[in-house]
Amino acid sequence: DRSSTAEDGQATGEAAEDDPAAGGTAEADTTTSGRDADREMVGSGDATEPAPSRGPAARSASADTGPGRWSPLTALKVVDPRDFGAVGDGVADDTQALRRAAASLDGTGGIVFIGDGLEYRTTDIVKIVGDHVKLWARSGRGAITANTGGAKNRQAIMCADNDGCGVYGLRLRSDATKRLYAREDSQVVFDGARNGEVVGVEMEGSASAAVFVYGGSRQIYVEGNYIHHNWSDSVHFTDGSRLAWVWDNTLFTESPMRGDDGIACVTYGDGQRCGAMEWWGNYHFGSDWGRGYSVVGGDNIEIHHNFATKTAAAGISVASEPQYDTPSSNAIRIRDNVLLGTGKITPHPGIIVTARADAITDVTVVDNLVVDAPFREAFRAEGATSNIVASNTSTSRDLLPSPLPTLANRARTRNTDVLKMRDRSFAPTGQQRGLYRIHVRRSTAGSGFEQRFEYVVAGPPSAIDRWLGGLADATVAHEQAAGGRQVVVVVAPEPVTVPTDVAEVTFSELRGGDRSGSLAGVWAALDY
Repeated sequence: DRSSTAEDGQATGEAAEDDPAAGGTAEADTTTSGRDADREMVGSGDATEPAPSRGPAARSASADTGPGRWSPLTALKVVDPRDFGAVGDGVADDTQALRRAAASLDGTGGIVFIGDGLEYRTTDIVKIVGDHVKLWARSGRGAITANTGGAKNRQAIMCADNDGCGVYGLRLRSDATKRLYAREDSQVVFDGARNGEVVGVEMEGSASAAVFVYGGSRQIYVEGNYIHHNWSDSVHFTDGSRLAWVWDNTLFTESPMRGDDGIACVTYGDGQRCGAMEWWGNYHFGSDWGRGYSVVGGDNIEIHHNFATKTAAAGISVASEPQYDTPSSNAIRIRDNVLLGTGKITPHPGIIVTARADAITDVTVVDNLVVDAPFREAFRAEGATSNIVASNTSTSRDLLPSPLPTLANRARTRNTDVLKMRDRSFAPTGQQRGLYRIHVRRSTAGSGFEQRFEYVVAGPPSAIDRWLGGLADATVAHEQAAGGRQVVVVVAPEPVTVPTDVAEVTFSELRGGDRSGSLAGVWAALDY
């Protein structure tokens, strides 16, 4: 079935976005304050129930397969740009070949594989319009370098008006020598896209934002990237982009690049607002312009367990700015962040809420640590603001995490030796329920690729046992009890059917469970 399948079963619309269970915002009272000296940057808890004891019969289905059973790839197609005329030596112009490779997957979807040691050089945009097309390199072993000679509107890998477009594991480079402002001057662009992913990508030298999310794009995942030495924002949402999750990214810019905001949601004029997002576990190690995490005309955004140091202006900012014709913001929750020595050029406090234009309402600032801010001012609200709740902001150096995060130990990307895509459209319709991700890897036996299917489900222990007992070739990767149910992560070499008495566990439910601690073990296990 090639139809669009929103991962969480979410219809677009504000009703779903305003529900924390649908991935819009998180409940501020479900996490611990993290005030201890070894405070964690990424929220996790241990409020799980012990798994009930079971006899060996319940696990007989997977006892002989061992962990991580794979099968030859049949679910989707893999293409090599060299089969379309690309060279991959970093010298030849491979733009047209990359376009042809991506276009060859129109109607079916699949993977454009950037092989180990190859560098594809582009001189213009690579626009992907087909659904379910992925660009994948194994953990930075393949690269795409944009050589545009300073020309405008020629850098982007653009996912345009499609579903399930993704970029994984690549090294993206640009020869930009100054800041440019069009979306086509960014490195990865989602324009009217749905269910897009940027995972494990190293991005360097972007003329505009490294990741630019535009045109009402929805359900965008930005995970485990290293974005550095760029001329503008690292990750920028605008023009009605909603439902997004940004986590475990490392951000850094230094001279001669000035950079700008690390992660930003900005609305201009009377345009549709960006919002319904969660940003957590990100690390910003400085820039010569902009703020660490910024909301200017957004709503329903949770900013938590992030780190920022040596930012030019505030570590975290919520603002309305008349010079950019930006509207108000509301329903912003800022909690459990660590800000160290921010405001190195513009002497903002660590966290600032400033309404220079439209009023800003409903902002919660709780349990943050702000150390060495200018004038030792941890937090300030100014201008036309209302319902601003601020509490438990500490300035004690004794509460800094140990060891302190540094660029040296955070300049990394998520491992993509195994491609783990959230796009489940490649499985038959009847076997998509409960499917969390599809995994693809190079075959360990030589040439070719292999697949497996990762399911996350929950139900009464008896129903889980009955289902597992009927699976001939699956492995239980994780299980725990939570909320009166048994939750299991199961991997299988082929798609499986989940019965009606077993419920699927969606990404949004996992996020809520990680925030509360009830499903933190499941969330952690999914990166095994």
